[in-house]
Amino acid sequence: MNMEHSSQDFITNEVLPFLDRRYQLMLFTPQLSKSIMIWTIGSHINGIRYGNTIPNKRNHEFLPFIHSIKEKFEQMNDSKIIVICLDPLYENQNPKGILYCGGIQRNDDSLPYRWKSYIIPEYDNIEFLVIPYFVNQNGYENIIEYSKLHKENIVSMIFEFTGVLRNVVLREYLYISPCECISDVTKKMYNPILLIDYERRSINGLFAPKKIEEYIVALEVCFTQLKFPISVKPTENIRMRKELFKKIDFIGGWINYNLLELYNTGLSMSKAMKIAGNLNVMNKWNPLKRDFQYPNTKPVYDIRSPICEYSMDYIRYRVGINSHRIILVNTLLEEWLTQDESIGLYCSKLDEFLIYKLFQILLKCLKGQCLNESQRKVDESIGKIIFNNFEDADDTVKSFVSYYNNLSKNVLNIVG
Repeated sequence: MNMEHSSQDFITNEVLPFLDRRYQLMLFTPQLSKSIMIWTIGSHINGIRYGNTIPNKRNHEFLPFIHSIKEKFEQMNDSKIIVICLDPLYENQNPKGILYCGGIQRNDDSLPYRWKSYIIPEYDNIEFLVIPYFVNQNGYENIIEYSKLHKENIVSMIFEFTGVLRNVVLREYLYISPCECISDVTKKMYNPILLIDYERRSINGLFAPKKIEEYIVALEVCFTQLKFPISVKPTENIRMRKELFKKIDFIGGWINYNLLELYNTGLSMSKAMKIAGNLNVMNKWNPLKRDFQYPNTKPVYDIRSPICEYSMDYIRYRVGINSHRIILVNTLLEEWLTQDESIGLYCSKLDEFLIYKLFQILLKCLKGQCLNESQRKVDESIGKIIFNNFEDADDTVKSFVSYYNNLSKNVLNIVG
């Protein structure tokens, strides 16, 4: 790894200006269809030798998502796919995943030192830029700003395999996948859905509901379209069914991701609240870098308590400030503090608030599971998703996860 570059904001100073020059027409002039820019961070494939089979789930360079859109992409108006692979290991090693899929290195004198460019002969308008450098936090944030700046012309995606704490983001112009070192990129969460206008042969953005209830509504729409097809042309119906089931799979993956994130984070917080100890235990290490001393008293998880803020730090301390759950922990604590008593149920105690949040998401999952059922059936099932603590909900959560993991098959069994 080149430490000289890792200490600088290499992305902002070198990568982004290079992209502006190289893809000037694509980025700065109106296009009939949006192009796709994919950033794969920490994408070098470890543990598999050259010449060995690289399973699709481990190919963090040539993502299965790219394979899946090939047929659609060839119909678009001059769209391009630019894949930027960033990993300091590329300084001494080649991109095994790209080569395994037939990648050919291009001789290109315009590239900066140690950068490489690859094309895939059977894929039109795709280029891989392999860059042997590290991405620091400022550079990462500027990738996001760059995506926003060019959102009229490109759809951006960030797939990161470093284990750094990141927010998962889904917007019409930007997708940031979960960040894990050894990710199975065949999973639904790594295969977002493009919004395509086939008549105009254009990519318009990403399928990006903002809240889980919007995913349930989108699932209802897919369900209705499958039962009552819009087109009478058999070929169009086949294509639409295929795309609807793919969207349903993504919806199922996204619902499961949100359910498991809330459940596992809530479970971690619940367990942290039950750990015996006084607040002053945090004075010995001070992981949160506070400039005060904690009192020698037990935490109290009630908004009305004068030591409420200290007690929230105790949860952060016990869950772990470097835990991948800490982002959602902070989000839940903020939601608890900022509840609006005038618009619904108000929970002054944290354990009650967490149980209420669990009930809310389980209720949405129940509605998605009962699309073909009457409201009476839904009402009768509500009692099965009410719990007094997180541990008791384990079997119910597993049942929903199983259902949404196989969502397209379950829907197919209903609509035929």
